[in-house]
Amino acid sequence: MDRRRLGVLLIGGGIVIGLLAGLMVFQSVSDAESIKRSQPKQRVAVAALTIPERSVITREQIAFAAVPLEAIPVGSISYPTESGTADNDREAKLVDVLINQFTPQQIQKGEAIIADRLGKEALKNTPSFVLPKGKVAYVFPLRVAGGNPPNERMFVALLNAVRPDDRIDIYYSSIEPPTGLTRDEEEKARTVDAAKNLYTRRIMQNLKVINVGYFPDTTGKAAETPREERFLTFEVTPDEALTLKWMKDVATLVGNVEFVLRSPQDTDLFPQRTVDFPTMSQQYGIGTGR
Repeated sequence: MDRRRLGVLLIGGGIVIGLLAGLMVFQSVSDAESIKRSQPKQRVAVAALTIPERSVITREQIAFAAVPLEAIPVGSISYPTESGTADNDREAKLVDVLINQFTPQQIQKGEAIIADRLGKEALKNTPSFVLPKGKVAYVFPLRVAGGNPPNERMFVALLNAVRPDDRIDIYYSSIEPPTGLTRDEEEKARTVDAAKNLYTRRIMQNLKVINVGYFPDTTGKAAETPREERFLTFEVTPDEALTLKWMKDVATLVGNVEFVLRSPQDTDLFPQRTVDFPTMSQQYGIGTGR
């Protein structure tokens, strides 16, 4: 056999082997695709765009993708489909559920949207996210040290009488001597004649309590709060928070603050009123000897 014929045979054999190898690869890929297509799938809601943290989901940020069952994250928003073909009606309904949902975390483009990371499920373990726009949370301690008259513990909290969503009024007492007194006269007014210079006022009303004691941890597990540490957390405006801060601070110096639990049926504010020694003397005879 001459060299030319041998070369042709070798080239022909190589072509045949190459064709056979290509056919085997094609068959393997086809089989893999067939197996992949035959696997049960779900149409899963995913982020069409990266959704920023602490934002509300919009329609344009939602898409759907066919995902094999074993690859679907737990809690994903999805529906079953044998072929992976979209069901427009079902997807439209799911989109309606998702839009305007709040997400505290960023969702990357293409990432599955997880139900328990949205809306109320997300909010329940994140105290700041329950606050409406224009409101802040202000934490008031069970006891304010110091004061004149000396502060007692906030008994409505100590006695476990307050629950989230209850309403509280705040009363404030202070000894206020007349102006123009000498130092000795003012000292006498603050001690011997303290009752005659004591004023009690209803300062703030209808404050909403959003938590009593410690908040739950990030898993939602309720934290055990010692009895002496049942702080009250109020939902208030920033200006009301300033008033609460001032009242708490001044109560450590010259005043006394007290919480009063309000009836849920009393939604209107009560008239502002000051109770002083002349009022009590006139109404009840205190200090008159009668």
